[in-house]
Order: sequence, then structure tokens, then C-alpha cells
Amino acid sequence: MQNAWEAIYFVYSFTYLVGRTCTVSLYAASINDQSKKPKAVLFSVPAESYGVEVARFLTQVTADELALTGCNFFSVTRTLMLTVAGTIVTYEIVLIQFNSVSNEATDTNNTLNNCP
Repeated sequence: MQNAWEAIYFVYSFTYLVGRTCTVSLYAASINDQSKKPKAVLFSVPAESYGVEVARFLTQVTADELALTGCNFFSVTRTLMLTVAGTIVTYEIVLIQFNSVSNEATDTNNTLNNCP
């Protein structure tokens, strides 16, 4: 980066991109969480109001998984989002450690080659 404005723009745009991606992912994951909320209400329906419709809806809420999917290969849930985030952080830590070891090895090789 050639000046401070480029650095500021880079930090701002990168932060905006990561924030927007996290927000969209968490909203997509909340679909699954919100689909489970009617279960508590349905379990508390009084006996005189309990009917076939309530039983069917309760069966549907408890048995079916309502979530965004990726071609039915995976469901976008909060657990999946946290797992992906953890994997990315772990990968970044490994890259940082590998970079520091690589730089130390390069420095060692350069000092050995400069000896007369």
C-alpha cells in the first residue's frame, strides 16, 4: 500500500465484507432456531383445545428440520456456522505459525551463507 488512505480503505472494506458475511450467515442460521420456537407453545396447549391440527403441527415441528440447505447436502444451522468459523480461525493460526517458522529458517540460511 502506497499511502495511509489505501490502508484505511483496505481495513474498512475488509471489515465491512467480513461483517456482512457474518451477518448474513447468522440470519440464515436463525431460520432453524426460529422454527423450533412453536414447540414450547404447542406442548403447553390445554387438553380441551388439543386436537388433530395441534397434534399434526406438533409432529411436523418436532420431526421436520426447517433450515436453508446447500442442495440437500448440508443444513445451514448455527452449529455449522460456528464449526466453519472455528475451522477458519484454526487454519489462520496454522498459517501464521508456519510463516514465522519459514521466516526464521530463511533468516538462518541467509546468515549462514553470508559467513566468509
